[in-house]
Amino acid sequence: MKNRFRIASYILLFIICIIAAISVNNSYSLTCNSAYANIENVNGTYTVNYYCQDINTNDTYKISADDAINKFGVSRYQSGWYDGKMLYFNKTNQISQSEYENGIAAEDADNRLLAYGDAGIRIHSTQEGKNQIDALYNNKKLGEYHFVFSSREGVSVKELYNYYFTKYGVSTTDQNYYRYSLKGEFEPIRFRADNQVLESDQQIGEFVINTYEVTSNYAPIRISKEQIQYTEKFINSLIPILSNGARNDAEKVYRAAKYIHDNTQYFDETYHQALIEGQTSIYNAFIQRRSVCIGFSIAFSYLMDKMGIESYIVDMNSVSGNSYSSSHTYNIVKIDGKMYQVDVTSGYSINALTGRLSSNNFNKATSNYNTSGFTDYDHNAANNVWRNYPQINNTFNYVTPNGYIPGQGGNINVDGSKVDYTVTTTTSTTINNNYDPTISTNNITTSYQTITNDRGEVVGTSVITNTIPVHHTSTITNEKGKTQIITYDEDGNVLGVIENNDIKKENKKLITNCLIIVAITLVIILIILKIYNLKTTTTINMKDL
Repeated sequence: MKNRFRIASYILLFIICIIAAISVNNSYSLTCNSAYANIENVNGTYTVNYYCQDINTNDTYKISADDAINKFGVSRYQSGWYDGKMLYFNKTNQISQSEYENGIAAEDADNRLLAYGDAGIRIHSTQEGKNQIDALYNNKKLGEYHFVFSSREGVSVKELYNYYFTKYGVSTTDQNYYRYSLKGEFEPIRFRADNQVLESDQQIGEFVINTYEVTSNYAPIRISKEQIQYTEKFINSLIPILSNGARNDAEKVYRAAKYIHDNTQYFDETYHQALIEGQTSIYNAFIQRRSVCIGFSIAFSYLMDKMGIESYIVDMNSVSGNSYSSSHTYNIVKIDGKMYQVDVTSGYSINALTGRLSSNNFNKATSNYNTSGFTDYDHNAANNVWRNYPQINNTFNYVTPNGYIPGQGGNINVDGSKVDYTVTTTTSTTINNNYDPTISTNNITTSYQTITNDRGEVVGTSVITNTIPVHHTSTITNEKGKTQIITYDEDGNVLGVIENNDIKKENKKLITNCLIIVAITLVIILIILKIYNLKTTTTINMKDL
């Protein structure tokens, strides 16, 4: 029994020591507010050790690389002169200069990405950028998106922009027609970006796309993914009614135009900053039954695509410098090999093509199509189908770097509540180690300010980089055999000396605290054992009596 008790006491003592060690070792996370890296030679191997200083006691603690990077914002990439040569590191591992430069550039891009929150997109290649552009438009993501990349990752802004403009814009500012199937779900880009702007974007390492704002420099989205799917179901039910009894494509064109003209009200709303909030989509024309001229023509071209008839959306546009305007929008449609003009906003006749087109590659009809004898669609059946498709929720979420919602002004959360900002700052410094008077360089201090709203969500981050005078450090052993770290300024003057003993104070504190706990625990165990022995002796004596 006595042996079991002793074993249990020793186990308890061991557990207490471990808890004490963990507690002391992690104390820096509560009492340090900054950290730094230092290049050192450990048993003949170059490595990087990380330290932090207690804000209360000024004691220096050695901490892990992960904690220095994740908790204090120290760069994982370090460089410095040591033993007369330049060394480069990724955390504690020595790397080549090119790996270091690639890493620093990538880390800078990662840090810049933080400034944009959900509006930031990190890309590592031109092809990845193209894929991300398509993903935004395929998924109908509304917002101002910042594509961020490193200057050493081979991303070509010009190639990326050419892809964007070719797929989501018109070939020239003068081109005034396009197919719905290619560009109807967004407003095509009208003006190419200036080469100087693209070159500046290349140097900065950022490329911006705006998918919601009415502008000629981007391709804003006019309809949500849910609206497309919902409207498509309605159209699939409507087409058999419009096609029933039609003898040829011309009669289908006539009925489709008449249906839109009969059932869609011209609704001239005030200007919207966000295109999707305007009345210009197939959802607005078919489900809400209200739109403007471009919505009428877009709805007609969409219906033609579904019926397998070639058609185009045409703008009556004018271009002056960097200014683009469209006074009206109509359609051209191909019937029997010729292109006819249909203006659904004003009626449903099929007319000769007299409007100006930016291309002469069409076989234009020179006379109106004779629609006499064409039959009407079944109005009751069409209305019964429409009644099965009530309006759906039209709430749109915009992703922007600062929480701004188009059309509402100011900084507002997506749910409409006001943003209250909290700013926290983390500073990291790249230190050049081991003074070499032949080298003249600078330290870089980077501060990251993270801005959060009242819900604790990150809504922005600013990055401030400052160049400060060089403070070189050198590790030596003095005449007493003690290791010292000496800090010099840029002129070689000694700024301070840190004994190696100071750097290892955390170990002394750990040992001291552990010894105190051991001593106290031993005293408690001895007292318990004494009481236990006393009780045992008393019991034996009473039996003898």
